Amino acid sequence: MKKTFKFAALALCAAAAAVSCNKNELIEAGITPAGKTMTFTCVIADEGTKLGISDAGKVTWEAGDEILFHGKWAGGAYSSTVTLEAANISPDGKKATVTVDEFTKGSASGDQASNIYAIYPASAAAVDNGANNWRSVHKFNNSNLPLMVGYNKETDGTEFVFRNLCGIISFSVSGEFDTYEFAGNNDETVGYDGYQAELYWTTAGEESSNYVKGGSPMKKISGPLNADGTTVHYVCIPNGVSFSGGFTFTFKDGSDIKKVAVSKTAVEVPRNKMLVLGNITSKLEDYEAPSTSDHKSAITNATDLSAEGAANCYIVSAAGNYKIPVVKGNDKNESAGNVFGAEIIWETWNNTEEVTANSVIAAVDFDGPENYIYFSTPETLKPGNALIAAKDNQDNIIWSWHIWVPGTDISLVDYTESVKIMSRNLGALVDADGTNPATAESCGLLYQWGRKDPFMGVGEMKANSSTKAKVSNSFAEKSGEPITIAYSIAHPTVYAYNAATSGDPDYAGQNWSSDDNDTAWNNNGAKGLYDPCPPGYKVPVLDENVSFWTKDAWTLNLEKFFYSAGSIVCPYAGYLDDCGGSLNHGGDRSAIWSATGSGTKGTSIDVRASVSVPKSQYKARGNSVRCIVE
Repeated sequence: MKKTFKFAALALCAAAAAVSCNKNELIEAGITPAGKTMTFTCVIADEGTKLGISDAGKVTWEAGDEILFHGKWAGGAYSSTVTLEAANISPDGKKATVTVDEFTKGSASGDQASNIYAIYPASAAAVDNGANNWRSVHKFNNSNLPLMVGYNKETDGTEFVFRNLCGIISFSVSGEFDTYEFAGNNDETVGYDGYQAELYWTTAGEESSNYVKGGSPMKKISGPLNADGTTVHYVCIPNGVSFSGGFTFTFKDGSDIKKVAVSKTAVEVPRNKMLVLGNITSKLEDYEAPSTSDHKSAITNATDLSAEGAANCYIVSAAGNYKIPVVKGNDKNESAGNVFGAEIIWETWNNTEEVTANSVIAAVDFDGPENYIYFSTPETLKPGNALIAAKDNQDNIIWSWHIWVPGTDISLVDYTESVKIMSRNLGALVDADGTNPATAESCGLLYQWGRKDPFMGVGEMKANSSTKAKVSNSFAEKSGEPITIAYSIAHPTVYAYNAATSGDPDYAGQNWSSDDNDTAWNNNGAKGLYDPCPPGYKVPVLDENVSFWTKDAWTLNLEKFFYSAGSIVCPYAGYLDDCGGSLNHGGDRSAIWSATGSGTKGTSIDVRASVSVPKSQYKARGNSVRCIVE
């Protein structure tokens, strides 16, 4: 049984704060401003603004605190980081004076009287030199830190006001743990992948504020842990959160959950307040993993897309509700695990338009007892592609599926006399018709050899295009070393490669996988577990007796960005580099994988101004896929 614990009442972080400095670093933006010495008298609008929190909950400025001052004027942008010293801080730590040499004020605009702004801690600053939003917008990276912002109250810069952005929960714990996770029991948003706060003093003598704006919401805060029972840790929640069903701490040793502490008491942690829990060791209970979820999907009357076989990709050609069994790819008899959550990982329209969230997939849900993922489309289909995922009881991805919503019907053309091939690449929204110039929408998605999940293809069709299609969520994460197949399943958007070069002693070839994955797409002639094609289709093996794989069969049309062999037309879709994932040669080169691979390489068609087929290429490369009928 899990127990709940009661916690101390909300405690105000009661203190004032001020600033001092001994270092000024001016970052220029192409123009050297005419600077002067400026002195700021710091005032605290909040009763308990957070700076340094001692174990007793005392709030003061502390020696070593770094603050980033920033702003913008007509000629450019500036920033200056100052470091506080004890000699410049008042004995009670609540006030000081900051003198900054050669610091130029910005120009206020509109209703803003403020022209200088501040970010604490400076290590969390994510402002960008020269950006248009320097004025009054404070940007932070994703940090579990006590974020604070400031602004000058008058245009002469003599009075400076600081505001706290966070509600804070403090705790200590003893045990053999090295990390913790914190989450609300009712799936509350407890953070963002980037914070933006907008505070400034207006010409009317009032404060204008937007404490949190922008960024993708996060449902969990994680952090390293010193579990010695005395070290106080702080969970910082931007702008505060109301936890209607309480919250849960999860304590881990490595990836293993060891203990949990659950509060079921409703509580609000407002901005500028601290909830002091103290040492919660006595409240810990052994973690008991639930075997199944009793959650029932709110999406009903769903069509089972696996009726003709399970797969890693499903085609949706009509608006409606659908469901997918949580099984391992192309093996309907092997469960991927019990589902406890569902998520839309990304959506794309296969071009450079900004993607509206939930435009391809309107909603996703799951059924625990049935162990199915459910999803629905908008009432009017939006052509595009999406990736949806099933999650376990620890919010880890256990499997994901590519949902393909083509804009026109997919037809079949001759691959051999007895076998048909799709009229377009996997993930393409329309055909390249062999008459008109090929478009980005006809190019499809790109795959590392042996992986089931796609990456963004070309978004703009022109010679040597390096422009990727826009996606609703970031694909910024990369691994400069090979990853396991299991890791690739749990992290379907991580582009993996061996960053070593042939001259390095650890160079082992460019395979994204550290595991043997030669049977990933073709297992002794049968469709492999990780084959990315829809039900009824598979990636073809290399067969040089088939004209598709022979150079003499192709007619090139570089002006219209495609090449063809009879009724098979392929756009110059480019490829993703195996040394980092950058898109290369969209519009003038194409590579299409076969299901034949060995060691670090797979085989592909490689077509450019001069045709070279077939060709061995490193498995870390991202190439197109063209599916044949099984």
